[in-house]
Amino acid sequence: MFSAPVTPTSLASVLAVTRARHGSGILTLGAPMTRPRGTPTGLPALDAITGYNGLPVGRITILRGHGTSGKMALGLAILAGLQRTHTRPVCYVDISGACDIATLHARGLNTEALILARPQGASAAITFISDLLKAHAVGTILVDGLSELLIDTSVRVMFGDVINHLAALTRQSGAHLIFTYDPTPPGTTHSAAFDTSAAMGMAGLVLACRATRAWLDDHGHLGLQLSVQCTRSRFGTPGEAEVCLEEI
Repeated sequence: MFSAPVTPTSLASVLAVTRARHGSGILTLGAPMTRPRGTPTGLPALDAITGYNGLPVGRITILRGHGTSGKMALGLAILAGLQRTHTRPVCYVDISGACDIATLHARGLNTEALILARPQGASAAITFISDLLKAHAVGTILVDGLSELLIDTSVRVMFGDVINHLAALTRQSGAHLIFTYDPTPPGTTHSAAFDTSAAMGMAGLVLACRATRAWLDDHGHLGLQLSVQCTRSRFGTPGEAEVCLEEI
C-alpha cells in the first residue's frame, strides 16, 4: 500500500519541523543555495583551492590524513592565522592530549590569548564544544580529533545526531569548526576504521593532507611542505596545493 504523495503544503510543514529540530540553516522548498562567506587562513595557496577563499564561515572543515601527514601542523597554522586577523577568540580542543605549549608557540599561536581545553573523554568534549558554540563565544574551534571522539562507543552509536547538532550550532554561531581526522587511528586496521560518512556529508570543506618534505633551518626550526587536496567543497572545484609551514 502506497502512502499519499507529498504536497507542497505538507512538505513545508515537514521542513518547518526539521528547521525547529536542526536549525534554520536547512534548505526550504525553492530556496537557492547561497555561498557562505570565506575567511582567509593566511595561507594563500590553500585559500585558492577551497572555493571560499579560505574557510567557510558557519561550516565544518575536516583536515584528513594519517598520523605523519602534517594535518595537525596545518590545523595549528590555520588557527594561528585566524587568531592574528580576527577579533573573536580561537579555541584548541586537545582530546588526545598530544600537543604541548612549545608546539603551539612554534606554530605561531599566542597561547596567552588561546582557549586550550583538554576535556576528559568524548562526551565532555562534545558538551564543551556545544556550549562554546551556543554562547557564540569563539570564532574558531580546532578539535583534535574526530577519531578520538569515535573511540567512545556511546558517541559512536549516536554520531550522526551528534554531528548534525554541532553543524547546526556552527551555522547559528557563524564560527569555524575544524576537526582533524586520521582514517586509521593507532590501534586499528583500515578495515576497523570508524564510519565518518555523517561528518564528511555535513562538512562544507574536506582537505586531505600529505607531508612531502621536511627540513631543519639554520636555527633548528622545522619546516614542512604539504600536499593539500581539496576533496570536498560545496562551492569549489576540487584542487591541490603545495603549502609550506615553518616554525617560528
